[in-house]
Amino acid sequence: MGFFTYPDLQKLSTYHRNYLQLLDPEIPLLTTLEEQRLQLDLLSREIYKNKGNFRYEKDKWSLFEMLVHIIDWERIMLFRIMSISRDLGNPLPSLDQDHVMSTSRADERSLDDLVADWHSSRASTICFLTSLNFQDISKKGEVSSYQISANDLTYVHVGHVAHHMKILDDRYFPG
Repeated sequence: MGFFTYPDLQKLSTYHRNYLQLLDPEIPLLTTLEEQRLQLDLLSREIYKNKGNFRYEKDKWSLFEMLVHIIDWERIMLFRIMSISRDLGNPLPSLDQDHVMSTSRADERSLDDLVADWHSSRASTICFLTSLNFQDISKKGEVSSYQISANDLTYVHVGHVAHHMKILDDRYFPG
C-alpha cells in the first residue's frame, strides 16, 4: 500500500475532485480503508436494526439501500481498478446506480447480513490493493469516459465511500 499517493487534484475532473476533497491527504490509504470498514461495522449495533427502511426524504434511498449501494460500488470499483491495473481492456462503461439499486432487493436483507457483506467486500478490496505494485497502480484506463490511473481511481473510490458515510452521519443518524 506504500505505493499509493494522493492524486494531483488539478489532473482530475470536478466530479472526481469532489470525492477526493473528503479525504485527508496526510492519512495513509490503508488507514482510511480500515477506518471506513470499522465505521460501517458500528451500524450493526442494536439501535440501528429497526431503521432499515428509514428514508430522510421521500425519493431518497432507505438506509438498507444506501448500504447496498456502498457494497455494490465497492465491488464495481474494485473490478475497475483491477481492470486497469491488469490491462484487462478499456473502456469501462458508466453504470446507472438507480438501475443497479432497482434490482438489488435491499429490503430483503438484514442489517447483520449487510454489515457482514460490507466487511468481507472491504477485506477483499484491501487484500487486492496490497498486492499491487507501483507499475500496476500507475497504469491508466478509461472509466465512464474519463482517463484515470488505478492509483487515482482507488482514491476516488475511497472518497466515494467517505461521501456516503457523510450522508449516513448527516441525514440518517444526525446528532
